[in-house]
Amino acid sequence: MVFDEYWAATIAKGIKAGTQETKLNMLEQHILPYFKDLELTAITAAVIKQWQEEVQQKERRGKKFTPTYLHSIQSQLNAVLNYAVRKKSLPFSPMVDLKNMGEKNAAPREIWTPDEYARFAQYAKTRPETFMLFELYYWVGLRRGEGLGLRPVDIQYDARVGKTAITIATSVDAKKRVGDTKTASSYRTVALPQTVAEELTEYMSHQYDLKPTDRIFSDITVSHLYRDVEWAIEQSGVPKICIHGMRHSWATNIISSGEVTATDAARLMGHASQQTTLRTYAHILPTTQAAAADYMDAMRSKF
Repeated sequence: MVFDEYWAATIAKGIKAGTQETKLNMLEQHILPYFKDLELTAITAAVIKQWQEEVQQKERRGKKFTPTYLHSIQSQLNAVLNYAVRKKSLPFSPMVDLKNMGEKNAAPREIWTPDEYARFAQYAKTRPETFMLFELYYWVGLRRGEGLGLRPVDIQYDARVGKTAITIATSVDAKKRVGDTKTASSYRTVALPQTVAEELTEYMSHQYDLKPTDRIFSDITVSHLYRDVEWAIEQSGVPKICIHGMRHSWATNIISSGEVTATDAARLMGHASQQTTLRTYAHILPTTQAAAADYMDAMRSKF
């Protein structure tokens, strides 16, 4: 019996946490090309070890895969093999004698303090088409794709929190594909700091014939974002961080303030569980939507 018969069944059964789309991408890009024509009994520890070495040499945007991404790929292979063992198509998983590649938990990410972001912003704001996105990443904590997917219809005054808020419903990936948010928990509403809300309104006012369901940043690509952030980092001399590091900076600032609990931070970030938030930000752990927005507003107003 071949491996190919098991990976589809694994997805159908929902084995392993994560979105089905993410599982499919990992399986189709990094696992199936290597294993799909092999008999299950031919998948030995030596074969998997060779596969691990090849995957660890792969690159994305010129960089090797992160340890956590490697661990996620490994988890999908493990899920298929364990499924085969449970169905008695394999006596045991060949992974028993091997170490999983990658790391389950990411190392602490580099972040910017508000002062460092202000230095970065002095240069980034000369590129206004992308600067507005950087403002949303750093001061609101959006994921990269969530910012790119933002539409005017997603921005409304929320009477419950007494502020303008954005409903995060869509996301755009590196291939410009527009879809739902990363996970069900990623669909959320986040209050905007007043200064950022005003900036965003001004930004949209300069876009000709922008319709409610149009993407606000439809002309901006991921490569465009990376070029501009790298240029502003070089010019300002601040520590180099990735775009996702701006989101981590937001979370660090919010939790360190003591105004927001880990549970609230998890909800604001779109994490499925507060355990994800606790695991990532346990080193800074100390309440509401309005409290979070007010705190960021106070810091933003200084610059």
